[in-house]
Amino acid sequence: MRDFLLAKLWHTLIVVFCVLTLVFVVLHLTGDPVMMMLPSNASREEIDALTRSLGLDQPLIVQYGRFLARVARGDFGVSLQHQQPAMGLVAERLPASLLLATTALVLAVAVALPLGMLAAARSVAVVLSGNRMLYDFGPGGPGFKIIGGGQNFGLPLSFRVSNPFLVLVLCTIILGLVLRMSTWGRHVFAIGGNEQAANLTGVPVRRVKFQVYVLCSLSAALGSILITGWTGSANNSLGQSYELLAIASAVIGGANLMGGEGTAYGAFVGSALIFVIRNLLLFLGFDSNWQGLFVGLFIVSAVLLERIRGKRRE
Repeated sequence: MRDFLLAKLWHTLIVVFCVLTLVFVVLHLTGDPVMMMLPSNASREEIDALTRSLGLDQPLIVQYGRFLARVARGDFGVSLQHQQPAMGLVAERLPASLLLATTALVLAVAVALPLGMLAAARSVAVVLSGNRMLYDFGPGGPGFKIIGGGQNFGLPLSFRVSNPFLVLVLCTIILGLVLRMSTWGRHVFAIGGNEQAANLTGVPVRRVKFQVYVLCSLSAALGSILITGWTGSANNSLGQSYELLAIASAVIGGANLMGGEGTAYGAFVGSALIFVIRNLLLFLGFDSNWQGLFVGLFIVSAVLLERIRGKRRE
């Protein structure tokens, strides 16, 4: 039991360290924090003073060490909008956030159907947003938009690539390696192939499925951040029907809708093929409203082909 708890603690620390490193990198690649905090007419003396006060004039490794130390102390700085300690604002809003999370969990359990929850969440989004398009993202808006709308993440590369594409390539490589070379990846495919057999062989089915759902939700959240930054605005219909594109991409890339087969690299190729063909249809003069029919036919064809393959195996 002790070894199990220590292993879980070690895994948690690794995940937290990786998340903090990613946050630090994103904060430094999305623009100059000092210029985001000061007005455009700030003097050089004000810029230098704020740079020194934040420690941004120190080497990057020193900044990273101070960042980790501040996180360990629970010091997350001051909110630019409210000019109050960030942790105080988090503590003030924590009860309402927990209530909202609990309500969402109860609704998810009560509905119990992903499509039903999807429709309910979209309806709530329309009500909360007043069916308006949002452009103002607050003081951190420029940096937020750069995440999705910038290029090369500020890296001095000899070529220019959009940030969403770089994130896509990076996530594809990482997930492909994890699914192919880790025990967790083998467990995922085992559960997809035959959940009961995987359970009988000792695979922690419930835990792995929960982790897969969490990973799926994190991926959707990352995608929403990127597409909002890319478009520079947000509305309740943003990303609508993208779930069908995701399914079609995985199917074209070789995934089995019945489970147990598929690769991250195949999904990458499938998504590339879909958008290449969609753009080709536009160039040929086809109405863009027919693209949904194209995606739907792909999914139906994949299901029929998988049925045929399954009968041949039997």
